[in-house]
Amino acid sequence: MSKDTDTVFLPITKLIAPLRKIVERLPPTLDPLVTNAASAAVIAAHYGNEILEEDPVFASKLGALAIKSRGQPATYMTRPSASRVVEETDLCSIPSEPPPILLSPGIIEARRPETGERLWEDVVSLAWYAVAGAERSPPQLLPAIMLFGQCWPNRTFAARWQPVWSGEDLDEQMPPVDWGASLTDSVDAFEHQRYAKAAARFLVIFGLLEQIDDGPLRFEIDKKTKTRQVRLRDLGARGHQAPPLLPRDEVQNPVDPSMRVLGDTMVKGHLRRFRIGEGRAGIRWKYIHDHRSKRWFSPRYTVERNYDHPGLANEALIFRGKGKP
Repeated sequence: MSKDTDTVFLPITKLIAPLRKIVERLPPTLDPLVTNAASAAVIAAHYGNEILEEDPVFASKLGALAIKSRGQPATYMTRPSASRVVEETDLCSIPSEPPPILLSPGIIEARRPETGERLWEDVVSLAWYAVAGAERSPPQLLPAIMLFGQCWPNRTFAARWQPVWSGEDLDEQMPPVDWGASLTDSVDAFEHQRYAKAAARFLVIFGLLEQIDDGPLRFEIDKKTKTRQVRLRDLGARGHQAPPLLPRDEVQNPVDPSMRVLGDTMVKGHLRRFRIGEGRAGIRWKYIHDHRSKRWFSPRYTVERNYDHPGLANEALIFRGKGKP
């Protein structure tokens, strides 16, 4: 993590906008060996060397994003309700192939960070771009995704993410702890990993939701700015209703703690993968809206005294089952 000494906050979209004219003069493709030098040169050409000295990692990532996107990365501006849906959506397994938005450079930003809008926690802007293995230093066989972002009001973070699109456990593909020289101690390293993991998860879920036609988010392109305005769909207008609860008399409440209790629970909105097509070779993702359901719980009991009962305490105990699935 690093700090920006400037008092005026500029999001990544504002920082990269003036670099477009500079990168348009560069060759369409650059030798991987000169990409890093070109990134620094692009930043210095407009902002001078001061930003490279204050936050070299963030500045180099900003320059690389400008070069790879030719100054025009895909941009998504999110409303708080849309960001909250992404943050609260459950996803247990990583896709078997990257979401399309990860294949080209892009930015996701809160619309008005100065008013308190956030992507999650204090993060207001997240950018990414893919790096081929030959462009990495030292060269690698596998590509990687560079993530970097801004936290309100003056912090930045950057991470290198090399996921394996295996279709298996998502947590196993999260960015590892970076023990680089720029992180002064273990506290910085683990704080850095926390932001990196949250950024990777947010980006994967956002990318999957962007593919779902009947999902909870609406993506609208602003004709003037060419940015994608992301907002929450009106679920009521689409006729979405939570399924009814089971009748009360079907709920068991045994006194025997070895038994399981059937109780009410709220199932969070989550992404589910379905096999489709010939031989079930294709994959389609569907968003399952949050809803109430019944689950079996391992009971835990608390004892309350019924003060309205005139008899002895032992005759007036009330057992209330509680537990987790």
